[in-house]
Amino acid sequence: MFTPYLEGGAGGSWRLGQNSQAFAIATADLEIDDDIRRGHDFAPGADLGLLHQTNRFSLLAGAKTKAWIISNQHRQDQLYVKGNLHIGREFSVFAEFTREDHFDRYQSTWQAGIHAYF
Repeated sequence: MFTPYLEGGAGGSWRLGQNSQAFAIATADLEIDDDIRRGHDFAPGADLGLLHQTNRFSLLAGAKTKAWIISNQHRQDQLYVKGNLHIGREFSVFAEFTREDHFDRYQSTWQAGIHAYF
């Protein structure tokens, strides 16, 4: 089944140091799906976080929240931490942790892997 989903936003960032910055983004999500009671749903939200980046590694941490307001009228909140160790310009090793609260259920996800850039 094909489900159109649009996610976007606008925001800004503030420099905290030589390699660090804080950011705030106002977001909006739109989902169109015939499984949803009215056929669509909309969720305004926010993403607040910190980014630290050097030539060798990058670290991203933040919190996202959105409120689905048309069909189910529920909140979706997420905390995340993502790290990358850059190995030259061709590879990076990454690890990330996400903790999400959605429909009054909590889910924690760990991921690790390697990125290859072509």
